[in-house]
Amino acid sequence: LSVLSPTQWQALQALGLRRLRDLRGLPRAGVQRRFGRELPGALDRAYGDAPDPRAWLPVPERFALRCELMQRADDAASLNTAVQALLPALIGWLQLRWEAASVLALRLRHEHGRAPLPDTRLLLRLSIPSRDADQLALLWRERLARLTLAAPVYEIALELDASVPHGGRPGELLPVAGGDAIDHAALLDRLTARLGAERVLRCEPQADHRPERAQRMTAAIAAVEAKPPMPRSTAQRLARPAWLLDPPESLACDTHDRPLHGGGPLQLRSRPERIEAGWFDGALVCRDYHVAEGRDHRLRWIYRERRLEADERGARWFLHGWFG
Repeated sequence: LSVLSPTQWQALQALGLRRLRDLRGLPRAGVQRRFGRELPGALDRAYGDAPDPRAWLPVPERFALRCELMQRADDAASLNTAVQALLPALIGWLQLRWEAASVLALRLRHEHGRAPLPDTRLLLRLSIPSRDADQLALLWRERLARLTLAAPVYEIALELDASVPHGGRPGELLPVAGGDAIDHAALLDRLTARLGAERVLRCEPQADHRPERAQRMTAAIAAVEAKPPMPRSTAQRLARPAWLLDPPESLACDTHDRPLHGGGPLQLRSRPERIEAGWFDGALVCRDYHVAEGRDHRLRWIYRERRLEADERGARWFLHGWFG
């Protein structure tokens, strides 16, 4: 009992008291008079006769946990076991706060000689926040598999850079086949961890009427920014091919000024869609777009130039895209 001093412990030994049961069998008033009021109260709390409130273990506001390796790691693959040992603590922290991880960081501390080496910091972004230990372990294994260490590592630290409120996934009575949004996000996360964010891209629409500038390629998993949704324009409701040619292919014409492709003239299957844009950045385009069908019955997206220099030598036709 921590309430007893060394002198009181010696007194108990001298009285022949070896067990708490022997001490509890003595008259309470005598024990209190000789050893103080703290000892009977401590006995009551130990036996559950008196309340014993305990302070809750405070959860830190930010998760960061380090682990010193038993032996230095000369390659990144040997760090998988150490990372998996840190994940249960992360999952527990997220569950206590009802959150899910969206951005994780792994800091690698290197051995150094005369000149200190900076820590290597790896980021892991998730398309859908998660607190699944198996999924996180798999993503870190893929991420470390393509890492070349600058120097041996003797310590790692797992840090949570960003998290979002998360109440967990609802349970289901029957298993659901894959192919939903969560499976798609898990696939994107694994591809990004294995190949790198610069090789897993998606199309992001841009506020530009010119087809070749109406979208740009960005990382499939990127930080979510608070942007107002783009209004759906009339052009977005029209037919657009998924495959654009870069640059557009010039088409020859017959004597009736019909564009030729695929061994014969093309049949226009739509009314012209006029696009005039680009005066604001010096790349003006003036085009009339059509959906055209060839002898092979494949649909093409073609346009006719309307610029003044084109009219001087005759309007020119171009193949700009293919419909699937």
